[in-house]
Amino acid sequence: MSLMIEATYENGVLRPAAQIPWLAEGQRVTITIEDDAEIQKRETEFRRKMQEDGLLVRFPKPDEPPPANFKPIENAGKPLSETIIEERR
Repeated sequence: MSLMIEATYENGVLRPAAQIPWLAEGQRVTITIEDDAEIQKRETEFRRKMQEDGLLVRFPKPDEPPPANFKPIENAGKPLSETIIEERR
């Protein structure tokens, strides 16, 4: 089983930010340590590359707020999200 979890290094010991219920007392594990700054740098570069390749689009903010009397269009039937969930089953 694989799990990614945050931990804090204190007095020579890594302290997980959350419980790991399936981990047995004394069980040996392999730990990969990643620096938060390095992760942020990789994520920023990944987003930049996606935008550059046209895979991620940012829509501009509207020039003006919606009118005070704005009401979304109401559709008959169940929400689209429910239809998608049902089709995936």
